[in-house]
Amino acid sequence: MELKNRSLAVNQSWLTQLLKWVNLRPEEGERTGMLFAFYTTVSVGLRWAEDSTVALFLDEYGAGPLPWMYIASAGMGMALVFLYSWLQKIFPLRWVVVAIAPCMVMPLIFLVLLRWGIQVSLFSVIVVFLLRLWVDSLYVVNDLNTSIVANQLFNIREIKRTYPLVSSGLLVADVISGFSLPWLLQFARLNRVIMIACAVIIFGSAILAYLSHHYREAFPDAPQRILPQEQASRHRRLETPIKRYTWYLFAFVGLLQVIGLLIDFQYLQELKLNLGDKELASFLGLFGGIVGLCELATQWFLSSRLIERFGVFFSAALLPVAVGFVIPGLIAVLHFFMGVKSLTFFWGLVGLKFVDELLRYTFVISSSPVLYQPIPERIRSRTQTLSGGTAEAIATGLAGLVILITLIICGRFLPLSSQKWVFIAETIIVAAACLKVVWGLRSRYVDLLVLSAERGELSAAKVGLRAFKQGVVKALEEKGNTTDKHSCIELLAQIDPQGAAEILAGLLYKLAPDLQRHSLEVMLAAGAKAEYVSEVRWLLERPPGVVNPEVFALALRYVWLAEANPNLSLLEEYLHSRHHSLIRATAAAVLLRQGTPMQKVAATKTLRRMLTHKQEQERMNGVKALREAVYLQALRIHIPNLLQDESLRVRCAVLEMIAATRMEEYYPALLKALYYKSTRATAMRALIKMENEALDMLLQLATDVYKPEVLRMYAWRTIAQISTSEAVESLWLHLESSWGATRYHILRSLLKIQKQSEITNLVDKFQHSRVEILIDQELRFLGEIYAAYLDLQPHLTYNNHLTNQRVVIIHELLQRALQEIEWDVRERLLLLLRLLYSPEKMQAAAFNLRSESGVNLARGLEILEHTVNLPTKSLLLNILDQRSPQEKLHYLIETGLIEYQQLAIGDRLRRMLALGNFLSDWCLACCFHFAQVNRIRLTIEEILLALHHPTAFVREAAIAYLNVVSQRVLQELLPYLQKDSHPLVAAQVQELIQNTTREISPDSQTIKA
Repeated sequence: MELKNRSLAVNQSWLTQLLKWVNLRPEEGERTGMLFAFYTTVSVGLRWAEDSTVALFLDEYGAGPLPWMYIASAGMGMALVFLYSWLQKIFPLRWVVVAIAPCMVMPLIFLVLLRWGIQVSLFSVIVVFLLRLWVDSLYVVNDLNTSIVANQLFNIREIKRTYPLVSSGLLVADVISGFSLPWLLQFARLNRVIMIACAVIIFGSAILAYLSHHYREAFPDAPQRILPQEQASRHRRLETPIKRYTWYLFAFVGLLQVIGLLIDFQYLQELKLNLGDKELASFLGLFGGIVGLCELATQWFLSSRLIERFGVFFSAALLPVAVGFVIPGLIAVLHFFMGVKSLTFFWGLVGLKFVDELLRYTFVISSSPVLYQPIPERIRSRTQTLSGGTAEAIATGLAGLVILITLIICGRFLPLSSQKWVFIAETIIVAAACLKVVWGLRSRYVDLLVLSAERGELSAAKVGLRAFKQGVVKALEEKGNTTDKHSCIELLAQIDPQGAAEILAGLLYKLAPDLQRHSLEVMLAAGAKAEYVSEVRWLLERPPGVVNPEVFALALRYVWLAEANPNLSLLEEYLHSRHHSLIRATAAAVLLRQGTPMQKVAATKTLRRMLTHKQEQERMNGVKALREAVYLQALRIHIPNLLQDESLRVRCAVLEMIAATRMEEYYPALLKALYYKSTRATAMRALIKMENEALDMLLQLATDVYKPEVLRMYAWRTIAQISTSEAVESLWLHLESSWGATRYHILRSLLKIQKQSEITNLVDKFQHSRVEILIDQELRFLGEIYAAYLDLQPHLTYNNHLTNQRVVIIHELLQRALQEIEWDVRERLLLLLRLLYSPEKMQAAAFNLRSESGVNLARGLEILEHTVNLPTKSLLLNILDQRSPQEKLHYLIETGLIEYQQLAIGDRLRRMLALGNFLSDWCLACCFHFAQVNRIRLTIEEILLALHHPTAFVREAAIAYLNVVSQRVLQELLPYLQKDSHPLVAAQVQELIQNTTREISPDSQTIKA
């Protein structure tokens, strides 16, 4: 969508514009620039040292011993990696990353001096081998060191933008060293070039020392020897997922290294066959320079944008696809259809090396540090050292063995021209394995992010029912915590309510009284069944006083409800006052339901005495008995008094009884009970049991804007817990038509259903596309908020300081109200996403996005990036990120969701008031105050809507506005406004009337005179 007003663009300095070109944010510029300078400087020195030692090595040995070099390099690399990891345990990380490069340069200087000083040919050959070996090891440690420093300085989102630029330091070094080395060789011999390279490496380490000192808060102060107890516990919980993830990382890094070495061996072998010794060093330098220029352009202007758009795993898969399938296929086609086959294969391998280096040092090297971000920060650097560095070292050794064995076997059975194709085939096989590892790594990446966010949840539906029942029986039979046993019974009742009776009936004689009570309640909830009467009757046949009265009463009720032809005359004996009140009440309730007229009269007298008894327990047990009764006509007269009973337990029992007996005349008492915290839980349970019968009155309450917010909220929550399709459907219908806090409450209620019922895809019924429409609505509304940020600027005068100060204060209040609305919209967007995707992942993302920490925010965005697949995913990530309103508005315009045209302050405010239903009450009040201090004329309709608003401070703001802009209209309205029920508005109106009276009084006296 074309931007209609150029004023949205902000005048930026050339530095800010430069950062934008390379996809960086201003706050990331200094860190990125310093790390880039360090990596570039060290890489220039390493590249000079590498090319010089390669020339010395090939001059002394040729390409034949390269496999042995790879094997030796693997051993050396592993030793250095373990040394690097061990040093992190002994010294703080900042010391290690700074000191490692200078310490490793010292042996290199020593070897060069040794070769100069001793003129023994055999010893010189050995020194050349060691020089080449040590430079290879320096590369491993330098790359690892830079990656670890980057992971400490940047979070998971920042590193996607910054590390491509940092890693381009190697490419800049390729360009500088590649074009400067031939010139340098004209003035210095190879040994002196290596000494110069060492000095450059030490200078680069000085840059890193300054960087680590300047940002020392990013590095842990203590060695990584002992974890704090809390972190150690968390680490143990994540140990298994981290190990699995680390093995995948190990395989990924190792296979990439094998691919690179296979290509490198074929490339160098072809160079040795086709070029002379004098041309070799210059060709390597020139080739490195050309590749470096291409890599540099890719890394600066394409790499970070591609990673942000398509993800880290798309970038990681590019190399194995290209060098394993695309380029080998082209080499094969050109080789078999071109005339000069030797040159075709030579230039094909040069092209293969070119693509490998281009992708390896752009997309792959930029993606690699991101893969370590899900690992907890405390152990990340050591894990990165051991998995990354060791993998490269071991892969180097394995690649050397593979090449050596291939050369030995193929040398006996195949001609030289066919041996080349064996190496090509090996490259394809390793690339295919690498692709499979990338696929596995992708699935574990988000899982580990979620687990490390400490927001995983266990689903009861994932438990095998038969195995679970066996576990419940075992848990209830064995000695253990009573609370845990109650939890087992509750979980069993939720998972298999009908089958619970079969298990619990057989265990009644083994359970403690409290567990017996809980078990009988579960069995009664599922319906009394005759096949379990014998197990329950055992409780009634026990000696008097042995069985808990509450358990006895439940057993009595179960037996008489389950039997087809019960002997009710036996129950009359339990009406005697010597029995516990709960037993008497239960017997009376059964007789009221099934007894003869005379038995019902006796039961009614018993219950009447209990309902009017002085003791709380008697009244409460009497009310409980009424829940099961059918004939209540003679007892209804006591219910009004019981609703006002001094005992909370009695009042709660009455609420449950009203719902159980469907006493419609007392339904308002149930709704009123939702307002009070003491009776809310009981009222909700009672209304839930009524199911669809309570649905209409709950909807009427929830949609009444004049009711208190807390009451409406709990009405929606109650509807959500009514497990009927009509209740769920009503939530979906109101979700579309509602906005603001109401939509938020409905979304929370729907997610409650999703969590309780273990529905993995709740939107099947509502359609995925309709939820997407709701997301688009929220995004469009955000566009209006961001436009208000920009357009609603205050009008200041030059001669009134007090007025200006008041205008500024009101403007700040309005801006803060808009920020709160933006936060509310973000919350609703996250709730909508939880309807579409894994609740566990979305919960982990939301938890991190709410954090003030930049690291946690980046982790939350990363989870969303790898979970959400909506067309607006990129826009959502930018909206949820820490960006300015101008930037977010720009992204909304780019996607075409909104059109923006700068409006005058009055027009923008009236446009906001037109969205009154979408604004919060506080924001609406701030709009009227803003209109008041800026003298903005509003329409009669807007003012009248505010005067009839259910929230008092909105009415108060509208009256204050009228008092400034139109006192004549206000005078006409004041008599009607006097009737306002809220004290705030009533006091304001009374003050205005008094002020008006004082203003009129002097005029009246003048007329009389």
